Amino acid sequence: MNEEKQYPQMTKAEAIQHCKHWGEAIRMDGIPLLTSDEGAAVTLSDALSYPLEMQTWITPETEPLLDEICNYAVAVDNDHTDKEAWEKLLELIDKL
Repeated sequence: MNEEKQYPQMTKAEAIQHCKHWGEAIRMDGIPLLTSDEGAAVTLSDALSYPLEMQTWITPETEPLLDEICNYAVAVDNDHTDKEAWEKLLELIDKL
């Protein structure tokens, strides 16, 4: 049987806590470091974005804020030098 293994699903409260945790980690490292150190940036952005991307219940229709946070986390994962995207990501996390 070739069943695709499903990633563990978080509750909404767990997803919010996950975002806040990684938001604090971003603040601790600081955006200047993250825009200049690809290793640090990818570690943080991947830890934030991947679990969110795997949540089947987070969609633009059902959870627009969490979906937007996920999109910005992926954006900084793809381009860690984008200072404005890091700032927007923190701004969105602060709305939780």
